[in-house]
This record gives sequence, C-alpha cells and structure tokens, in this order.
Amino acid sequence: MIAGLCSCGLFPSLDGFSGGDASIDAASDVTSDAPPDGLIEISWLIEELRVSLFAQQLGTPEPISARRVENAIEAFERPVPG
Repeated sequence: MIAGLCSCGLFPSLDGFSGGDASIDAASDVTSDAPPDGLIEISWLIEELRVSLFAQQLGTPEPISARRVENAIEAFERPVPG
C-alpha cells in the first residue's frame, strides 16, 4: 500500500520506496525535509478552526478564529529581522 502511494508522484522524496527494511534506512532522510515549526503551528490552527466550525461540540483547547489563523500566516511570511 505504501509503495503504491509513494510511486504516484505526490511524494517525490519517497519515490522508489519499496517498504523493505533497507528502504526504511534510505527513507530516514525524509525527516530532514520537515516543514518549519511555524508552518506546523499554522496547520494545527487551521484544524482547530475546522473543529470550531464543523464540530463545535468537541471544542478546542483555546479560542480560535479565522483572523487568528490569518495573523499566524502573516507572522510566518514576515521576514525575520537580522
């Protein structure tokens, strides 16, 4: 199953991944291409916004709004002074 997903072209860093033990070692380099922490935070904010809009009964750990997500995106895109 994983091999089929990897050969579809959506995950270029996993092309040729066969799922064997030797491939696990070769695929360990994938973690070096991890997204920045700010981007991960934005993705979680978006998920929390989705929960607050479509599954309100579940609740979120902190208040969330579209504006809060937009502010996080703007802060992520802003260049770091230095």
